[in-house]
Amino acid sequence: MPAATKPPPLSQKHLKALDIPVDPPNERLQLEWVYGCRGNDCRRNVHVLASGELTYFLSNIVIMLDCTNHVQRHYKEHSEDVKCMAVHKDGVTVATGQFASINRPENKAHIRLWRSDLLLTVHVLGADVFSKAVMCVAFSPHAVSCCGTPSHPLVITYIPATLSLIVVSQMSQINEMCDMDFNPKHENILVTCGKEHLAWWRVFPDAQRLSVSALPDYETFSIRLQKSLRAKYIVCLSHTDKGDLITGDSNGTVYIWADGGNKITNFIKHGHDGPVLSLLFCRQHLLTGGRDGQLRSWAWSKNMNHANNLMMPACEGGLRYMMVHEDSLVISTTMNSLLSVKMAPRGCPLDKATFDQTPVTQGHFDDVYGVAVIPSSVLKADVLTAGVDGVLCKFSSELRRPVWKLYLKGMEFLCVDCSSTGEHMALGTKDGHVVVLRLQVSDMTVVEVINQKVTADRLDCIKLSPDGKWLAAGSHDTAIYLFRLTSHDDGDVSWEMYSKLKGHGGRVTALDWSHENKNGSFLLRSCSSFSGEQKMWNTLTSIEIPLNDVDLDSFTWATNTCSVDHLLTGVVRSFQGSAPHITAVDVNPSQTLVAVGNNQGSLCLYRYPCVRTGIFCHTYRCHHVVAAVRFSPSGSSILTLGGQDSTLLQWKIV
Repeated sequence: MPAATKPPPLSQKHLKALDIPVDPPNERLQLEWVYGCRGNDCRRNVHVLASGELTYFLSNIVIMLDCTNHVQRHYKEHSEDVKCMAVHKDGVTVATGQFASINRPENKAHIRLWRSDLLLTVHVLGADVFSKAVMCVAFSPHAVSCCGTPSHPLVITYIPATLSLIVVSQMSQINEMCDMDFNPKHENILVTCGKEHLAWWRVFPDAQRLSVSALPDYETFSIRLQKSLRAKYIVCLSHTDKGDLITGDSNGTVYIWADGGNKITNFIKHGHDGPVLSLLFCRQHLLTGGRDGQLRSWAWSKNMNHANNLMMPACEGGLRYMMVHEDSLVISTTMNSLLSVKMAPRGCPLDKATFDQTPVTQGHFDDVYGVAVIPSSVLKADVLTAGVDGVLCKFSSELRRPVWKLYLKGMEFLCVDCSSTGEHMALGTKDGHVVVLRLQVSDMTVVEVINQKVTADRLDCIKLSPDGKWLAAGSHDTAIYLFRLTSHDDGDVSWEMYSKLKGHGGRVTALDWSHENKNGSFLLRSCSSFSGEQKMWNTLTSIEIPLNDVDLDSFTWATNTCSVDHLLTGVVRSFQGSAPHITAVDVNPSQTLVAVGNNQGSLCLYRYPCVRTGIFCHTYRCHHVVAAVRFSPSGSSILTLGGQDSTLLQWKIV
């Protein structure tokens, strides 16, 4: 072990911590809120239950949201990310399908049938059938059907009355399946669509058989569609109550196929600029949504006249799926948010319609690793997240609501910190840029203060000093890049590179500033959890301070995110010799609890300080990998990020 990483002499705090019991804390955790909704790469992802709750999914969690009381319930029986969902017409029975795990062979792709009122699993289907994922699922009164792996599709149908499972695997002519739905009028007809594919299937429950009954007849349509006009993908489909099939394709065109038949009876040519992603028949109007961000209404008639139009917010991308909920239209987006539109009381649903100012939920559509808390936010938002998708989100953990969102296309953020008010945001990127943004609250615009490349490697952590005049960024290249807010003769101020701190043997994983400014300088501590190092720096002189030469009790820290620390030796010992690796740490404001995340997806809650050998904790299944952990400013909850699962979870301390 390098000399600089040898443990310092026991401090008074350390000695007092030896009297703390080894038992886990009295406090426990309860999953309270899931932010976001998976919509970037799936369809039919939001539904309405008989209870009036909205149900949707993200990561391996299915969420049931009571919009009236603003309360969530959660179904947590899936072992991998959920990909698709359907709700039976009874409004209680739910079918959800998941991916197969790449690293955990025991976590296979399968479908779970469960009751939303009891959160009770009824059946698990297809565990030995699907190779990669369940792509789509649909209910009929007599059966539930689903389609598997996109590269080698197969259809299975489960018939509860006979407890039989029908598997159709001879589908080599189908390259990719996108959607499926049962005809509400002809209940044994199942329609599937995908890449150069549209087919009508008939389910024979008594014979336990499923077979293709018809393929699309393009040639008999009166305008004789030219083959060159046919789209490569039939992306989505829906039915009217009278059994008319509606399909939307990748060219932006919508076709109507009347009364369960396979012949086109009407169409809307290029209704969208790009793929049609969602279709909904409502009040004698057809609502269509596309990747172009347009929500459009068409009068259901011979001419299919355009009735109205509504443009999605620019930061929300395209419209993925829509569902009527009470007097509103709930819309999932390709950027993993849920929006709400108050519909007109009669006539065209989109007459004078506008989006609600606050989304139902919002989130990230790609990996998210950066999170910071905001003690005194001017927007009443106390949590900030930043993702590889270039999205910045602010939330209120007290109200459990989204507050603000910004999309910076092309930016790949890995870490974030902010000033106490949240007006200044410091970010580190995947390609080694330090970025500082200023939010002008008067008009809610964002100004880029600095965008400077400091390394060819990624920046894994970033921290602003308590006075907002120093900025440190820790890199994958083992160095720390130090910036200082400098005043100029003309009265202007700017961020300038101050120094580069070297000495770590592994990548820098966490940074903490001292709470006090001593002798004109804040102290900075850093750690590399992979090499087991902790270092302390005098930022004014840019010199490392040997830990053996300082009284550790004389310092208080503005944050406590370094996993290598003399007051956390009990946590480190509890992980030694075991497979999990500590990935994230934070201490609550009252300095009595420490939350620890690991690379196997567990969230552990210990007493703090934690120095005794054999100490116990409460452990909770959280993400596949816990990328970040933060206590809320009030200390009443814990926020965790899952990295690749794009998920922000909020855990209530009870």
